[in-house]
Amino acid sequence: MTAVRCATPIGFERLVAYWLGELPGADESPIEEHLFGCANCSQRLGELAALGCGIRAAVHSGAVRAVITLPFVEQMKR
Repeated sequence: MTAVRCATPIGFERLVAYWLGELPGADESPIEEHLFGCANCSQRLGELAALGCGIRAAVHSGAVRAVITLPFVEQMKR
């Protein structure tokens, strides 16, 4: 069986912003409605959430090592 593709997929940036709770309420509602009716976009959101959980687990376990600069940390705080 072939999955039905979405005719109006949610862009990656908007999907990430939705997942992170960074969209204004007026922008969030139409995305939620779309996700309830679109298996394709809902699956993409689920994959994005799973990726985030995997990255978080890898960082917390020490599997990812990185050196970051103080200006980078300050920018992330903002």
